[in-house]
Amino acid sequence: MESIKNELRELQNKQSADPHIIAKSEQMKNVVELINRVAHTDITVLFTGESGVGKSLLAEHLHNWSGRKGNFVTINCSSIPETLLESELFGYDAGAFTGANPKGKKGLVEEAENGTLFLDEIGELPMNLQAKLLTLIQKKEFFRIGDTKPKSVNFRLVAATNVDLIERVRIGKFRADLYFRLSVIHIPIPSLRERREDLLSLIMNLTQTFNSRYQQEKVLDHAVIDSLLQYDWPGNVRELGNLIERLVLTVEDNLIQLNHLPSKHVSSNLPDGALSVQALKNKTLPEIMEEVEAQVLKGAFERCNSTTEMSRYLGVSQPTIVRKLKKYGITRGSVVSES
Repeated sequence: MESIKNELRELQNKQSADPHIIAKSEQMKNVVELINRVAHTDITVLFTGESGVGKSLLAEHLHNWSGRKGNFVTINCSSIPETLLESELFGYDAGAFTGANPKGKKGLVEEAENGTLFLDEIGELPMNLQAKLLTLIQKKEFFRIGDTKPKSVNFRLVAATNVDLIERVRIGKFRADLYFRLSVIHIPIPSLRERREDLLSLIMNLTQTFNSRYQQEKVLDHAVIDSLLQYDWPGNVRELGNLIERLVLTVEDNLIQLNHLPSKHVSSNLPDGALSVQALKNKTLPEIMEEVEAQVLKGAFERCNSTTEMSRYLGVSQPTIVRKLKKYGITRGSVVSES
């Protein structure tokens, strides 16, 4: 009976996979696995990572897997003036202040009843609201502005930040007790340069997504793909998505070529023998992806002194490097003989 349950759970997991989340690298597989493991609990989760790594997307994925019937309610703590943030979060009672709605207003905390409240850029939350948020987490109660009776709410809190909260605690900008409450489950999201194994799939997935959205049939020249694979992506997945969306919308030809890329995205050190359109003509997408992966591995093999160094450079595990080198027959002799 237990084995049947496990099989059903595995089938459900496969069917519920989010097509927008690419997790071929070990780092992202571990992230998604942890999210799925804690999704059905009420535990508070803190996502950290650079801007553009996909923290909000993963927070929504957590909500979708949680089974909660309420809404996924999100607020960016840095985008709303401090004077308005409290009323946005907690709402206000009738006649609470001049200009207030005479009927009062429900806050986002109440909107998240039976759902998930996602506080993005939590590191920018003002100190006075940090104390109220701590009470909300501990008691699941809050006060509307101008009300003397507490309201109870059933919600799941998820937060995210791109700043070092421990450093903000050290300099007195963030409450230590709130930090420990938020980070019961702390999930760091790797940067795109740390998960290069996902990069090719992200490029293909985003191109297909924007083609579908804008009813286009754009194709990336393989020199473009090579260049995008070489770039470090300081803006992470957001920067990649913005670039591909712009290319799909603005390039008149169906073939997006190297001259269409902004200069900063054009690599000046593409490896010799980089893949060309002619070399990959009439090949299937899986074959193309293998060709590109082999080229990336060969370039890293020439640059690095060990498989451990390669794993750090490409953002994958060392056993993965060993397995893929064996798969493509990449050895010191084979690379030297090609050069």
